[in-house]
Amino acid sequence: MPSILESSDDPFEIVDDPSSVSLFINVAAVRERQASILRDRLASLLAQGRTRIAVGVEPVSDLCSAALAAIVEASRACSLAAGGSLALFGPSKDLRRLFRVTGLDDVVIVRRDRREALRALDPSHRRLFSFRRAA
Repeated sequence: MPSILESSDDPFEIVDDPSSVSLFINVAAVRERQASILRDRLASLLAQGRTRIAVGVEPVSDLCSAALAAIVEASRACSLAAGGSLALFGPSKDLRRLFRVTGLDDVVIVRRDRREALRALDPSHRRLFSFRRAA
């Protein structure tokens, strides 16, 4: 029997923060159906002018390629906006490794927890330049 997290029709929760917004993914595996919803939620936030977005992935053990693409596209869209950025927080060891191996951690900010992600999104705490990590 699938768990509630795997069968939820609405696996996302949006929480407003003082200068950003947090989107929590509440499923263990993000498949094509959930990836489509994720893309829509992120696009809606961007359309509202919300360009500092923290995405919580604590329960997520698997992201399909469509979900990764949605996160990367939203991150790039946020980066094009003045002061905008997207940060992922709470990834499992496997998700951290996936982002590191694919180089997506150079495109998307990845932090351990929500507090660190929100701090990374705050323009007053960001560095002026980011340097690509040596391989």
